[in-house]
Amino acid sequence: MIWFAGILVSLISFIAGRILNQSESVLSDKRRVYEAFLETYPAPNEAYLDWSDQVESDRLARINRANAPLLLYASKDVLQAISLYSELFATADDELNSGSPALHPTYKELALAHNDIALEMRRDALSWSVFGHRGPSRLPKNGQLEVKGLLK
Repeated sequence: MIWFAGILVSLISFIAGRILNQSESVLSDKRRVYEAFLETYPAPNEAYLDWSDQVESDRLARINRANAPLLLYASKDVLQAISLYSELFATADDELNSGSPALHPTYKELALAHNDIALEMRRDALSWSVFGHRGPSRLPKNGQLEVKGLLK
């Protein structure tokens, strides 16, 4: 009877170890993909660049490269934050140019939305860590993208 209990404990330990190992592997991949996204996706300062075909094609290539692996790992809140940022970036890209003031209100909204992406990524990828974001989300509650009036 003791040998059966030993086998049962070993089996349960093996299965629990595999589950925890797989979870840690997925979280590691998430962190890697999120880091690559933040390095690749257009930063808020890029909204000040003057439009040209080269700037546009470079930006689109970087966005496509960043989005592909993200769709596999990102949570719905991270995707919502990215969608909101993308909408705000398009608005800021139309409004801002190299002659715009440094802290234009549109830029401030865009920078806040960029920070929201990082916070949601921290909440998702580091949720089991002491470094995870535990504060309330600033994303719209109803799932709708409310672009204007983000800063209040």
